[in-house]
Amino acid sequence: MPVSWLTFLLSATVTVLVACWKFMTPPRLFPKNIPTIPFYVAFLNLLFDMSQDEIYDRYFKVPLRRYGAVKVWASGNWSVLVQKPELLMEMFKDEDLYVKAGLNKRIPWTVLGHLVGDNIINAHGETWRSYTGIMKLGIHRRVLDVGLLHRINSRTVELLLDEQRRSPRECVLVNPFLQRWAIACLGQSFLDIDFKVKRPYVFYIRAVTLIWCIAQTLENPNTRINQLQTTIKRTIFKAPYFHFPILDYLPIPSRVRAFRIVQEFEELLFDLTRGRPKSKRSTEDHQLIDLMERALKEGKWSERNFRDNLKIIFIAGHENPQQIMNSALWALGKHQDVQCRLRAEVLGSGIDYPMLDAVNDLPYLTAVCYEVLRLYPPLSQLINRQVKIGQDACLGGSICIPGGTYVGWTAVGTQRDPETWGPTAAEFIPSRWGTQLDEIQATYRRRSSKGHFIAFNAGRRKCLGKEFALVEMKLLLFELVRSVEWDVDPRYSLKLTPVGNLNPGEAFSALTTYSV
Repeated sequence: MPVSWLTFLLSATVTVLVACWKFMTPPRLFPKNIPTIPFYVAFLNLLFDMSQDEIYDRYFKVPLRRYGAVKVWASGNWSVLVQKPELLMEMFKDEDLYVKAGLNKRIPWTVLGHLVGDNIINAHGETWRSYTGIMKLGIHRRVLDVGLLHRINSRTVELLLDEQRRSPRECVLVNPFLQRWAIACLGQSFLDIDFKVKRPYVFYIRAVTLIWCIAQTLENPNTRINQLQTTIKRTIFKAPYFHFPILDYLPIPSRVRAFRIVQEFEELLFDLTRGRPKSKRSTEDHQLIDLMERALKEGKWSERNFRDNLKIIFIAGHENPQQIMNSALWALGKHQDVQCRLRAEVLGSGIDYPMLDAVNDLPYLTAVCYEVLRLYPPLSQLINRQVKIGQDACLGGSICIPGGTYVGWTAVGTQRDPETWGPTAAEFIPSRWGTQLDEIQATYRRRSSKGHFIAFNAGRRKCLGKEFALVEMKLLLFELVRSVEWDVDPRYSLKLTPVGNLNPGEAFSALTTYSV
């Protein structure tokens, strides 16, 4: 009997060790001519206070620059991560082979999978074309209307100065203000929310109360929609669940709560948009939400299609601009020479009311925006493509990837690579884009077409909202530099986020403002 038990224990131990070994090493059919990032790197966020850029510099930078791609554990799978521009462009252009596969496909049971759903960013084929055919016009049209953004920007600057005057440290936590700014811009530009709506009496109908919930977000940080977004960002992007999504199968109290928060956010957003008073507008002036509601009414979309796309518009439409501006304020606060030069350009332009053409004609402002996006792309790394099942891929003619493998890209690696950006690739130098507007835009187009600059991705699936995001960024920076001077609190040390969007994070309490 003892011998039998000993045999059983030895067999069980060997089985567990073999299973762990197979789990911690890439599948045998994975490409052999690119290195493997050690499995334990996925645990570093849990064990040490390391940011995304620190992990990249220590474990990813050398192999990616040498080989152009690596094997890496991400979101519960072994995947291939690509950095070399030529390989990226090959992947972006062949959408039939490298199929879009978002979190709703990869890990649909998770909090993240429930949050994003099937949407215009993640969808593929006819589903994507259906979404794009309805939403593209509504997204692009809003680029032309900058008046409402100007009003929001002016009020945001006033709120920052008010907060500074109330703060005993004379410093401002900028991220909460930028979140409210971004939600305000999104709501008024795409969701048909009138930010002039005054606070209703308690016996007003539910729809009006919900509208006030968004309408007062800029002024009041305690609105539920703002609180939910703050909680979601703090709760969902936790490293253990990001790298090991199987944990979301377990009834862990914090994850049960996270599921509830995501569901509450979805219901609030749905009720808000569907119950709002409808504005009477001509077809030419329809907002994105009007086009989405028409698709729902005409049966082109199911309610699930509507809800998922509504969520992703809200999430991507406010979160990315928020984090871009967070990084911009950090960079300009740290580099006073750049801030002063930008202020001189803005004040010397003679522009009192920033119209789109006038702001777009400012060369240094344009270069600053591109440089912020280059060094601090909000989506620093994303694995959202899958080699078509049943068909192998040969990336670059030599990296053979079996069908069904997930493939992604690293923007922070590509956009800081000295091989393509020179020895100063890691430095914040807006003048690298050029001095004249034509030269700057030509550099941007050339770098984008070659895969050197992928903050907005590339190919047919490049970000539909990139023009609007740039307009948002330019207009707020214009208003900031002509209204205030700021620097970084010397007590703050830059610490970028460990997972999720790349930015200085909530701890960036570094803005000290002075009226110009």
